Amino acid sequence: MKAATPALQSAMGDGRDRSIVTDGRRIVLLGFAISLALSWPRLIDLWQHGTLYDTDDAMRLVQVRDWLNGQGWYDLRAYRLSPPDGLPMHWSRIVDVPVGALIRLFAVWVPVTQAETLARIVFPLALQLCLLALAARAGSVLAGPGGRAPAVALTVLSGFMFEQFPAGRIDHHAPQIVLLMGMVVTLLSALTPRTARHAVLTGICMAASLAISLENMPFMAVMAAALPLTWIFRPRQVDGAVAWLAAGLIVGLPVAFLATVPPSHVLQSVGDAFSAVHLFGGLAGAGGLLLLRGLTGHLSTRVARLAAVAAVALAVAGGMMLIDPACFNDPYEGLSPMLRHFWLSRVTEAQSLLDATRERPATFTVLFCPLLAGALGAACACGREIGIARLRFAAILMLILVGCAGTLWEIRVASSVQPIAALGGMWVVTRAAEAAQRRRSALGTVAACLLALPFGTLAWAFVPMAKPDAASASASAQTLRCRQGSAFVALAVLEPGLVFAPTEDGAHLMAYTRHSVVAGPYHRNLAGNAAVIEGLAAAPDQAADLVRRSGARYVVVCPGEAQISSIAREVPGSLADVLQAGRVPDWLIAIPLAGTPYRAFAVR
Repeated sequence: MKAATPALQSAMGDGRDRSIVTDGRRIVLLGFAISLALSWPRLIDLWQHGTLYDTDDAMRLVQVRDWLNGQGWYDLRAYRLSPPDGLPMHWSRIVDVPVGALIRLFAVWVPVTQAETLARIVFPLALQLCLLALAARAGSVLAGPGGRAPAVALTVLSGFMFEQFPAGRIDHHAPQIVLLMGMVVTLLSALTPRTARHAVLTGICMAASLAISLENMPFMAVMAAALPLTWIFRPRQVDGAVAWLAAGLIVGLPVAFLATVPPSHVLQSVGDAFSAVHLFGGLAGAGGLLLLRGLTGHLSTRVARLAAVAAVALAVAGGMMLIDPACFNDPYEGLSPMLRHFWLSRVTEAQSLLDATRERPATFTVLFCPLLAGALGAACACGREIGIARLRFAAILMLILVGCAGTLWEIRVASSVQPIAALGGMWVVTRAAEAAQRRRSALGTVAACLLALPFGTLAWAFVPMAKPDAASASASAQTLRCRQGSAFVALAVLEPGLVFAPTEDGAHLMAYTRHSVVAGPYHRNLAGNAAVIEGLAAAPDQAADLVRRSGARYVVVCPGEAQISSIAREVPGSLADVLQAGRVPDWLIAIPLAGTPYRAFAVR
């Protein structure tokens, strides 16, 4: 612990101001303690029951187990999903490493099952501590030492902390949010010439993020453009940062690429994972940055520099288009209308803001209003600050606006942009608190604290909104019961076989049992997912052919859960409707189960 203290203190600042409201280390630890207290019930539930709350957490655990049991580093195929060939996942091993290392470490002292649970507790909490440290650092860079406490407080008050960072969350979203904040902090710091070298860390964080997944790419595009756009107006101020960012990309991208892309795939390009086209784009962009840096003394007008930046951007984008035009396509374009309707449109994080708000009216206020408030705060900062401070908040504003646009398309983006939006609120609260301190006004200090409320999601959760309809609420509650670890105990004792089950059950069945599954909630599994959705939506006699063709040994459903309920409701007389009603087609044999909401059937 003593060895870690200087590093944490360095990340927060020099630590010479020991006031509780400016001392970064104490602020971070206090924020972490509050966040831990708020999420304590879930931590206890995880420790007692080992619950996997999300399908991606379940799939991550399956992937880590396969790797620890000898599956190759580059072999990311989920062999129990859509066998016999299995499904090549679009993830990487980057997140598997810390999770697997923690499991191996804890397994020295406790059984593997408990070691997995401990790893699932420690990993997200460590990421949470990193995020709070980065938030404090961002507050300090943007508004001085007084910005640390508001930045941390607003991060703790944001609902994404309880969605992406609670105990049990081992998916890649939390690491991606931490890396995104790392990019933001280092880029903001690099806008000062004496700390321009921090931009090399921005490039390295970008490379690591791409190696994990592509979800941060829109934000990275904004940050990659921020320095060249600033260079147009203030070339001497940022030419050092431009060079350092290029250096970070040139070093980081090839290392990340070779560490995560199999040697047999280095020339292949795919649109949903780090591949050759993205490596080209990053390295070409880095080369363009070095070119711009070299032209600083030769382009004397803003128009000339603007033309140079535009030429570099067009060259990079055009090169990527020539290499693989499909990399700009929708990764879900291959889904059939039925799959989109009964699966993708019901996946909460993949819904558009409009669709999510229709189903859950509180979504708009809880997710989107804090982003709008943060954008307004950042816009006010742009209007009031001057010099480098204005440039920094302009970058923050652009990132928030891109996040808002992304949230309109898929609400999962909201959790990535919320800690950035909190920085807009941080400025408002910090400046209000400073004004109150100058006036020695206790009432002003209280008012400054209250100003934090609109920038955090928790306050918006108390705004009265229409509640979801009873059928949706019931399906959601039953789905949670179906995800409890205890629900799979009876299924785990069955002789292992291929299971024909709803897509959302696939990852949990692999994590809790030895069974293989036809379907899982991943867009690459087109054939298996289509077979299950079409089978559940077909009349029982027609469904028999689809089930047998899949090679399934069992049919497993949890009556009342969301996907089964929606198909049963919209397609009367379908297999889903019949099974939910408790009737058994003659080509299925009911298997007696106790202590579980699931029903299992052997295929004749």
